Amino acid sequence: MLATGPYLTHLEEGLWLKTRFDHEWMDRILHPDFTEVGMSGRTYSRAETLEAPLTDLDVTLPHEGYTLELIDEDVALLHYISHDILDDVERCAHRTSIWVNTNEGWRLRFHQGTPLPEDPSA
Repeated sequence: MLATGPYLTHLEEGLWLKTRFDHEWMDRILHPDFTEVGMSGRTYSRAETLEAPLTDLDVTLPHEGYTLELIDEDVALLHYISHDILDDVERCAHRTSIWVNTNEGWRLRFHQGTPLPEDPSA
């Protein structure tokens, strides 16, 4: 577990950097059955994620409040809060990722972003 946490954090942060638009890297990281529920509520397939156009995203790293729970020896649940700016709009979201350790290494099986309310007391 000690080595798993930093390694998965490193992989997760790679999804927010230039590597996010490196098709070969993403193909290696995304599980064959990957799905994502975006902040809009829309569901994205692995193919849609791999085909995503280059986006200029201003992100704050490291993310806030990383927590990792091993659900099983080869399944990890990662939570954190992201802060980014897209098209001049500041966005904050609760993020959840499920990583699965396969014969090819750790692969992202599921990801979800849920927007934080603008009023934190809400």
